[in-house]
Amino acid sequence: MKEFDSWINEVILSTDVFLSQLRKNSDQYMFYPNLKSTTSHGRKLNLGFSCYALKINYIIGNTDNFTESDINKWSDYINSFQTKDTNFPEGSYVDTFYLNYFQKLNFVQNYKWQIKDLLYFIKLYKGETSNDFIFKSIIAETKQAISTLLQVNSAQKFQYINNQLEESSLERLLNELNWENPWDAGAQFANTAFFLQASSKENYKEKEILINYIKKLVSQNTGTYGVERQALSSALVNGSMKVLTGLDWLDSEIHNPEKLIDSSLSLKPSSEGCDLVDVVYVLYKCSLVTEHRKTEIREYLKLILGVIQKHYFDQGGFSYFKDSCQTHYYGVKIANKFKCPDLHGTILLIWAISMIDSFLKDGNSKFNILKP
Repeated sequence: MKEFDSWINEVILSTDVFLSQLRKNSDQYMFYPNLKSTTSHGRKLNLGFSCYALKINYIIGNTDNFTESDINKWSDYINSFQTKDTNFPEGSYVDTFYLNYFQKLNFVQNYKWQIKDLLYFIKLYKGETSNDFIFKSIIAETKQAISTLLQVNSAQKFQYINNQLEESSLERLLNELNWENPWDAGAQFANTAFFLQASSKENYKEKEILINYIKKLVSQNTGTYGVERQALSSALVNGSMKVLTGLDWLDSEIHNPEKLIDSSLSLKPSSEGCDLVDVVYVLYKCSLVTEHRKTEIREYLKLILGVIQKHYFDQGGFSYFKDSCQTHYYGVKIANKFKCPDLHGTILLIWAISMIDSFLKDGNSKFNILKP
């Protein structure tokens, strides 16, 4: 493993160079997902990658030197995707190129969704349809866009309104979450918590419903959130990470941080971008509220740091997988499998490094810590 402090300085500089290389035609706000294997659809998407790039700039401290005009112009670009399209909650952020991918005329690329939709129509399939998937993806992209704006002290163009978050509908929404898939359910819980907190309304009753709901799902044995009978796995820790991001927006406590630390430390580190950042986030957030096993956490994070360095490219950036860039974005094939750095892998692993750096140095980090 490279010496940490000197490598940190290298990473900050090389990440800045990597971002500049990904810009589309020197446009400050539009970025490719990677430089080596982007598909035609990956080259057309803009909203999500622009948010990734701005968040990376925040983490490595570049936004500290942005002028107010710089922030306003980038925020205006992100806000240009906000729409009152009646197919989605009012104020959603929608990249039209994303929707175009799922059109029936694009059968060659999305044939799996078309087949699922057909089987659902003739009642041979009871799972998620393309419309269900798109709706959840738009909510996730909207959350990402608004959280990006908030991270740089900017604001939405107009208010996001989702009637499912009203008190009369909220319990039904929560009761429909499938905790057999803890990552997906945890993500939807986190999105709901975020939107309630980001709303201009007070939402006292709705937040109380959410807090009481998740309290019932915490395991006294593992500290994770979900179905009690599930065996401990990285999926449970990943889902709990999503829950913790929601609790953070609600300013609510982590229910069993010591047990959650024990569970996280018992798992062998994965080599996938999301798995790495998820367990780092859980350990980082839990360590802020308890001294439990801090020596073991320190050693575990150093172990993860060694894994992260295997994703690093000297010319800048990180790959999502150890041997490949990220190939999909919310169901859209954005790249072919290729060993190269990519934007998604870079934001996740830079974020993980920032939390590890903060933990190892008792908060005296060169990085800004992202609030997802």
